[in-house]
Amino acid sequence: MLKRLRGWWGRFRLICELGPRAWWREWRRGGWPAAFLLAEEARWLRTSGLFQASWYADQGGESTGYWALSHYLQIGWREGRDPGPDFSTRLYLDHYPDVRAAGIHPAYHYLRWGQHEGRRTWPSSPSRGGGQQKARPVLTVEAAQERLARVERGPRWPRLAPGSEVLVLCHSQGNLFMGEIADLLCAGLVEAGWQARRGDESSLEGAPFGVQLMVVAPHEFFLLQREGRRVPLECADRAILCNVEQLHTSWFRQGLDALRRAPLVVDICLQSAATLVDRGLPAAFLPLGHVANYAALGTRARLPRLPALDGLEEEIRGWAGEWADRPLDIFFIGHKSGRRSEIFERLSERLARWRCHLVLSEADRPLVIGQNARLDTDASLGLAQRSKIILNLHQTEETFFEWHRIVCQGIWQGALVVSEPCAPQPYFLPGQHYIEAPLREMADVLDWLLGEAGGRETAERIRVQALARLRQEVVLSRFLQGLLA
Repeated sequence: MLKRLRGWWGRFRLICELGPRAWWREWRRGGWPAAFLLAEEARWLRTSGLFQASWYADQGGESTGYWALSHYLQIGWREGRDPGPDFSTRLYLDHYPDVRAAGIHPAYHYLRWGQHEGRRTWPSSPSRGGGQQKARPVLTVEAAQERLARVERGPRWPRLAPGSEVLVLCHSQGNLFMGEIADLLCAGLVEAGWQARRGDESSLEGAPFGVQLMVVAPHEFFLLQREGRRVPLECADRAILCNVEQLHTSWFRQGLDALRRAPLVVDICLQSAATLVDRGLPAAFLPLGHVANYAALGTRARLPRLPALDGLEEEIRGWAGEWADRPLDIFFIGHKSGRRSEIFERLSERLARWRCHLVLSEADRPLVIGQNARLDTDASLGLAQRSKIILNLHQTEETFFEWHRIVCQGIWQGALVVSEPCAPQPYFLPGQHYIEAPLREMADVLDWLLGEAGGRETAERIRVQALARLRQEVVLSRFLQGLLA
């Protein structure tokens, strides 16, 4: 009874916060059930990150804050307005007429049921005024670290005694990059002094209860099915969850229910970890650092035989030599997005001067070896080791530090990383460990680095500094010991 009263009181408080107009309108429309449903919708949107009040106001909605949220919940979605840059109200209703027919709020439907049913979302269209969607401000290193320092390591925080057993999991039908990250974390745990082994969803059946679980990519692990079954969310209650998705994406939102249950969430992005702390989660920043003698990210003497590599000459497949003699000038691999496609179209004439290998894959489902992945791990690493420059482009206007591409596929492979401006982090600095350039200057910078003696000398110096920094100071086992020992 007390629990029920607390639930009603929480809903009532949220109704009051939404404003008297919203409360009165819903109460007149359907009494207390309608008012409580409004509070429930507001709770889901507020905690998901799907609704962005300042963005909504910029697009012509209400003022910021709870009044903006109540406007969207009661009026805005019926006018076809979007809650933020990552969700199109109109496209969701157009693709799912059953939601429209039921009269259910589309964003609430997706968060509550749609994501678990495998329904997809679409980004918002540009504003009616034709303006560009604005990226959110990026936290500085100091501000992010200050927020992370607030986290209290309470009794639920995992602490591992020396030699403890850890089971590192990712879904068998998940993205192949998630498996690479899980393998690296497993090796780092072993180097740190724990007994770690790899597994997938099937490994849970025989795992002793005392084994510490670590799950990579919870948005896949708890939502993808195997033989028609999903891993129950209750498993998150005793697992360290490793989030690798950007917070504005639908992929992140699909894993949010699991993240809320975990005793510890680690994120490979500094700013994302700090934001999770702001949302009340026990979160920490975990860089994907170096592991000594780690063969999985080591030299690929020959490229595998894959259809995507059929156009490469035989001397490239078996190439070995110095950085200056690498046969490929520029390599990019990543999900295809409208923004990336536009960038490559603008750069196409200038890039044609250089030997480029560009691989863009569809992002509608995980990349699985033997199904839809054009390159496997051996191929992507082999290409990186044969490329002078690894190019990094953000998939949206949101600034990010793409750790897997920049560090694991770039710096670790001895290549020079060239990127548009990234979210800052404390370990690799632009101008010292990689090159940053705004898009309007990108072609000129690439031409200078590859085509002029001064540029090639700069490239050689920076890539050597970056690799030394990774091996000596960005060590995964140290980060893990600092979090879990």
